[in-house]
Parts: sequence; structure tokens; C-alpha cells
Amino acid sequence: MEKLVNGVGGLTFGVYLLHDNDLLRSRLWNLINAPRLLDNYLAEMLYLVAIVVGIFCLGCLVELIRKKIVGIIHIEDILGKYADRLYDRVVQRIERKLRLEE
Repeated sequence: MEKLVNGVGGLTFGVYLLHDNDLLRSRLWNLINAPRLLDNYLAEMLYLVAIVVGIFCLGCLVELIRKKIVGIIHIEDILGKYADRLYDRVVQRIERKLRLEE
């Protein structure tokens, strides 16, 4: 159970970013605010719960796929090397500037 909770917990930030995206937010609200064909309160609550769970599950799936793609292409390694080089250049420029001011 702990492994499941940790696994899902690792996906929740990606789910948040996905459903908070301006392009998707309006589509999700249109889905939630769809014309009600249901006449009773219980059915509407079940509808809303199903929508929330569905959005969360789809978001988890998208985040899992994103993590797999990032793992396959090793983007973190590439970005890490780029960030290291950029950091070294910035430090060198700062050091040169400090030497010139002395």
C-alpha cells in the first residue's frame, strides 16, 4: 500500500500542472458544466465524483507517459550538462568582473 501511495504521490504535481493549464482548464470546466440530464442530487454527485476521478486518472496516465519519455531520452542528463556549463560560464564572468574591479 505504501508503494502505491508513494507512486501516486509522485504523479500528483504533474496532474496539478496539467489540469491548471489555461488551454485545458476551459475544456475541463466545459466537461464538468455539461448540460445536466440527471434530475436527482445523488446522480449528479456521482457524476461529479466520476469526473474528478477520471480527470485525476487521465492526468496520472499523462504524467507517467511523460516520465517514461523523459527517462528514455535522458533529458535530465542533457539539461544537467547544459546547466553545469552555463553555471561555469556565469561564475567565470563574475570572477573576471571582480578581478577587473580590484
